[in-house]
Amino acid sequence: MHAPSHAFPKRRQRHLWAGSLLALLAIIWYTILFFSLSKNAGSASPLISAQYLISIVFLLIMTLIILITSRNHHARERNLQEAQQQYFDLVQQAADPVIVLNELGTIVSANPAVEQMSGYTPQELINKHFLKINVLVGNAVATAAREFLLTLKGDIRPPFELSMLRKNGTPLTSEAHSRRVKNANGRWAVHVILRDITDRKNAEQNLVAEKNKARNYLNVAGVMIMTLDRDGRVTLINKEGCRILGYPEYQILGQNWFTKFLLPEDATEIKPVFEDLVSGDETRYRTKENLVITKTGEKRLISWNNTLIRDNENNIVGTLSSGQDITEKRLIEDQLNLQSAALDAAANAIVITRKDGKIVWANQAFTEISGYTREECVGQTPRVLKSGLHNEHFYENLWNTIIDGKIWHGEIVNRRKDNRLYTEEMTITPVRNRTGEVEHFIAIKRDVTERKRLQQNLEQANLELEANGRKLERTLLEMAAKNKQLQEAQNQLIQSEKLAAIGVLSSGIAHEIKNPLAIISLSIEEFESHSEQLDAQNKTYVQMIKRAADRANNVIIELLRFARVSDLTIEKINFYNLIEGTLLLVRNNAKFKSVSVEQTTSDKNLEVSGDRILLEQVFFNLLMNALDSTERGGQITVATRLRKEFSQEEVVIDVKDTGSGIPADILPKIFEPFFTTKEQGKGTGLGLSTVYTLLKRHRGTIDVQSTVGEGTTFTVTLPLAPKEQTEVKNG
Repeated sequence: MHAPSHAFPKRRQRHLWAGSLLALLAIIWYTILFFSLSKNAGSASPLISAQYLISIVFLLIMTLIILITSRNHHARERNLQEAQQQYFDLVQQAADPVIVLNELGTIVSANPAVEQMSGYTPQELINKHFLKINVLVGNAVATAAREFLLTLKGDIRPPFELSMLRKNGTPLTSEAHSRRVKNANGRWAVHVILRDITDRKNAEQNLVAEKNKARNYLNVAGVMIMTLDRDGRVTLINKEGCRILGYPEYQILGQNWFTKFLLPEDATEIKPVFEDLVSGDETRYRTKENLVITKTGEKRLISWNNTLIRDNENNIVGTLSSGQDITEKRLIEDQLNLQSAALDAAANAIVITRKDGKIVWANQAFTEISGYTREECVGQTPRVLKSGLHNEHFYENLWNTIIDGKIWHGEIVNRRKDNRLYTEEMTITPVRNRTGEVEHFIAIKRDVTERKRLQQNLEQANLELEANGRKLERTLLEMAAKNKQLQEAQNQLIQSEKLAAIGVLSSGIAHEIKNPLAIISLSIEEFESHSEQLDAQNKTYVQMIKRAADRANNVIIELLRFARVSDLTIEKINFYNLIEGTLLLVRNNAKFKSVSVEQTTSDKNLEVSGDRILLEQVFFNLLMNALDSTERGGQITVATRLRKEFSQEEVVIDVKDTGSGIPADILPKIFEPFFTTKEQGKGTGLGLSTVYTLLKRHRGTIDVQSTVGEGTTFTVTLPLAPKEQTEVKNG
């Protein structure tokens, strides 16, 4: 920035001294004129003398005034020079850049701080227009131009921000202050003070980013997070809190928590607790449970964890609370408590163990049978009851059965705590987790010692009476056989009654729905026969009605098929041929999706006993489901093998696809009637339930394993056909 000029004060000083000299010359001229007139007149007249004296005095006074004024002006000019020099020095030493623009926007001066901030020296900027030096970026050009014109006009402008580039190309953000100032020449100039606020802007942006990150953390939390001020007004709430309450955030913030979201009777109780909390009593009310009222009027039970919010001076300004919705959890707990009480009151002994066999729970009946208290048996294994009367093969068979996920049922002799032996009838059921893995075992035990004693007594009596009681024995055996037949007949009757009830329901559905559907279908055909009379929109409506009617008809057909109670036509079936016949029906559909369908088998001569048509339906449903879930280029494999389980032989069939897989949380539901994962209109939800029912009727099983993104495998087991098989009817 240039130093202030002193030309103007020196010029004014010369003018004052010139005026004084002219006054002195005027006095000399009047003196000469006076003596000239006196000489001509002989003596000076009184009038001339007076005029002369007055002129001389006036000129002296004027000369004195001029000299005094010159001195005062000189002093003021010297003060002004000193002030200008001080301003110049101050600007030169200023840490912030200072730029002076003339009325045209040309830079006329700049201090050294400009170079430190921008990289440009003052000499590189002076005499250049501020808009032509390629420093301003983007909207900053328009902003700077607008602010320059408004400042030059005389407006008092607030600070404004400019995006700039340093000489080396790095960006910076500056805060500019502009003021209009009149220069020494009497013309207006604009003084601009710049301040580098890049670090501050970056800090502000980082603060905003941190706030957004904190907000995201709050929103991903699975619990309600909320803050209240000292008056109980909501000042912050996360997304989970909005979901639980049913309100958008803006309808919650600022509301009084106690009057808006609590029952009146709860608010009366909890408001004093809150007041104690904000008064500093934090430990007593760190956790609490209470009901909240949602937008729909529903009551939800929330478990709270509370803490205090303090300012920088450690003053309590509010509370921070995290709340977990435990409504369903409490209902489940209540239900579990009820079930536990029911199990504890059961007459049969019930024991629950982990997969490793350690006891986690036992009811009261078990403690009465075994003599051990609940505390003594929890954490132990059932080996504490081992009597020593069974060999290792017995226990190995039991353990392998339940580890394989099968139910074990039988009698076992155990030893009480007092060393007395007792016989119990026991059923052990494996419990699977959501992934299908065995996680626990539930054993239901019944003390049959007395019954066994009576049986032994009866056997002894029978032996004693054997000589003369064979007829009675045959009679008892016949009665036992008839009793078994009666039991089987009773079971068949019960099943028949169930199926008959479903049949009645199906008949009602067929009568009440199929007949109207038939009328609708005939009407659609009538419309289609006159389609040339329909516009495009009505044709679309007719097609929509037709698809809906077809969909309803398919659902009814599936219902009737699911509820069919016809007898099984049992015959010996070559399983390889059965699968090949079914694959012929599927491969045509698979070609359209470029999906390969193959069968592998360890023995093409394996035979099963069953109803050929129903078994074809089972594997057709499984294969079509696999095809629906497999993308183009995928593969479906049907693998058949023989498996021996102790004395029983069975055919194992794996239907494996490379499709999308089934999520673990819905695997337990896939065999339920009407459950489907397909889009609406593309499935009835009866396919797999029909498969499950038909396999049960064939004394078979079905299991499923699936990994999302990799595929699904359905494993079916069917008993191997006996050597000799004749065609029979089996309900």
